[in-house]
Amino acid sequence: METPIKGKARGALVGADLGALCYLTSVGIPADPVVLALWAILIPPFAAGGAIHGIVAAQPEAKVYTAQASLKAATKDTDVAWSFATGC
Repeated sequence: METPIKGKARGALVGADLGALCYLTSVGIPADPVVLALWAILIPPFAAGGAIHGIVAAQPEAKVYTAQASLKAATKDTDVAWSFATGC
């Protein structure tokens, strides 16, 4: 299960990482020096684009913590494993 990204800073970090990774996996590592230089020049814009997307897409920390707390409270009341173990 994928956890939500909490906060704008974490969103920017994850987005920059994914932006650079997507560029690297789509282009690969070139052997030609000219293409390698172009490749090195284009990585930062892709990382910046990913960071911007991460900032916009990240959920506020308070919203994530509230959702996790309500989910924990809801699943605590419906503990299926405990019901089977006690025979209730």
